Amino acid sequence: QIKKFSEGEQLGQENKHIFLRRLRQPENNDIFIILLSGDEPAGLPAHELLFLSEGWQLKQGNLPIHACGVQHLDQLFVFTGPSGAGKSTIAEVSRELGDLVIDEDRILVRPRVEGGYTADGWGYGFVPCEAPLRAIFHLIQDTKDKLIPISPMQITQRMLERQGDF
Repeated sequence: QIKKFSEGEQLGQENKHIFLRRLRQPENNDIFIILLSGDEPAGLPAHELLFLSEGWQLKQGNLPIHACGVQHLDQLFVFTGPSGAGKSTIAEVSRELGDLVIDEDRILVRPRVEGGYTADGWGYGFVPCEAPLRAIFHLIQDTKDKLIPISPMQITQRMLERQGDF
């Protein structure tokens, strides 16, 4: 059974762990997202809902990726890498320096009207960003700090390798 909820309407005491979030989009294409608090209620396929919502985003021309996004000096920097590589550490240090952390786990890369790309938070929060994407870094834990340039094809391959890490 599907029930239409008005914005701000509560779902009822019996569903106290379920919240509905509305993201306003142009041309009445608003996105409604189910947010869970605490334990996942029995019978609600949260993983499947995430998979379907990310498939819908791909169809809209957006790219959900497992990455940290940081806005620094009006430019967006993206940090990808496997779990434990340092994405959350980058987010923590960036916050301490006063930068805007778009998200530390999942972002939604999308085209900008002005050209190029940007990203919105898509994991722990829904933080919008209009700053242009400046660089993508693939993090690897090592004993030495270094930057190694890699091709766009290599960064694409590394980002897509991590997509199953929800």
